[in-house]
Amino acid sequence: MTEPHSDLLASLNPSPARRYLAAGVFLGLGLILMTVAMKPAEGEAVGRIALVVMGLASLGAGWAVWRASSRALYLTSEALIQSDGQVVAPLSQIAGVERGVFAMKPSNGFVLRLREPLPRHWSPGMWWRFGKRVGVGGITAPAEGKAMADILALRLAEQND
Repeated sequence: MTEPHSDLLASLNPSPARRYLAAGVFLGLGLILMTVAMKPAEGEAVGRIALVVMGLASLGAGWAVWRASSRALYLTSEALIQSDGQVVAPLSQIAGVERGVFAMKPSNGFVLRLREPLPRHWSPGMWWRFGKRVGVGGITAPAEGKAMADILALRLAEQND
């Protein structure tokens, strides 16, 4: 993961241990559900089908977490972007940063309040965007998340002055 901009203010990288653990839990659950569904036993077909569907969904979620956590987030003077170039939130759209104990936020992360709603998106374990809110964090390192939230809060305070 190379840093794309010379005006990089902060980066948020997925923690390797958390990445393996998160994907592993989903994949393990999927395998357990599929194994239970395939065991020869008397039971309703609907229950077995439900187990297979839940197992496949869990395997899919594990793959989605693994793929999404292969990218980092970068804070530049223009926007919060993913390492593949996707813009998470332009700085001009950010109205505030919520990182308190009671904020509805991802683990080890923070929530951005936007001025206008942006299209929904979910990058499991890294960030989500729904309406006027962007949640950042999950399987990221707590110190990096706190540093990025602090820098964002300072930038917003400078803009408002």
